[in-house]
Amino acid sequence: MSEPLGRAGVTEFSVSGMNCQNCARKVSAAAQAVPGVASVTVALDTARVAVRWFPNVTPATDASLRALNSAGFPAQVLRPSTLDTRPSPWSPLVG
Repeated sequence: MSEPLGRAGVTEFSVSGMNCQNCARKVSAAAQAVPGVASVTVALDTARVAVRWFPNVTPATDASLRALNSAGFPAQVLRPSTLDTRPSPWSPLVG
């Protein structure tokens, strides 16, 4: 699969079924287990995962999708045109 990178060295996924911090932890662990992954950022509020790849590594999006699906969280790669770059309205300061 060709790599749809939204930012240099980062692949973003939309993930279904994440509804708590424990789910987010499981998603992070599944994505981090894929060879070549440098770091994983999970956004529970938007149900998105950003996978940052090590330099000089071919991103393994298919392996990432399999890992997330095997963990019980259906996922799909977000194409750069589908990435919402607007800041989140959520704030820990608003009660």
